[in-house]
Amino acid sequence: MCCADYYVHPTTGSDSNPGSLGLPFLSIERAVNASIAGDSVWLNAGLYTGQHNTGLIIQRSITIRSVSASVGAAVISCGGRRDTSVVWNAGPGGSGSGGGGGLSGLTIRDCTASAVVVLSGKPSINDCRFTNHTAPFGSSVRVSTQDGASIARSRFDHNRA
Repeated sequence: MCCADYYVHPTTGSDSNPGSLGLPFLSIERAVNASIAGDSVWLNAGLYTGQHNTGLIIQRSITIRSVSASVGAAVISCGGRRDTSVVWNAGPGGSGSGGGGGLSGLTIRDCTASAVVVLSGKPSINDCRFTNHTAPFGSSVRVSTQDGASIARSRFDHNRA
């Protein structure tokens, strides 16, 4: 079955919930693990931080997006720790399948490693904001594949490599 929607809420969710609109998951990781290629993970407004909301490894072509149309409503923060927010490994040559998927309408901030690392697949990164990242190279988005990534209508502020 394809194209399910999973919802996450950073304060009122529970990872024992089914991830529905009325009973959302607590962590992004739980929603990612429940998803299959073609699914969407919807983040309610709020701050997503900590072990199950950063360091995510995406191995299938899903889309993680904000429920709100306002960029800045759903914020993923590494909290200044040596962490990457999302590692994309969802395409040919990776351990996942399909390529595609992506990120939409999110703010990702405060990572001291690249915020998003694309190892395989070709995710679309649309209407996102990347702010306050530091890394030796590729502080916001680092693409390490010939597949590339599509980035549109996104903003990059106060990042240092």
